[in-house]
Amino acid sequence: MDYLSQFPTHFMSHDTQICKAMKSSDISIEEMFKLRLYVSAGHQFETVETISAVMSQITKSGTQGVAIDTVAAALKINLMNVEKAYCWLLKYGYISRV
Repeated sequence: MDYLSQFPTHFMSHDTQICKAMKSSDISIEEMFKLRLYVSAGHQFETVETISAVMSQITKSGTQGVAIDTVAAALKINLMNVEKAYCWLLKYGYISRV
């Protein structure tokens, strides 16, 4: 698909993707979530509570980062929900791959 060639895609490996927190925008996760109008649009990728909890756990890991499965185990949250939170956080620049 040539028309999508300008948009790089990086597949995320299940369980093992390691990411670290970034010094990102001045906009909090909660504010960004509201700005994107997920609730009013009737489509919610993941809850803001889950995304915030995952971000807190990633931040605690420091510069070495932390894998998805480690965060899921620490928070006792379903792995798929943590993967969705990682995708959201990556999309908006709150975390980056290590």
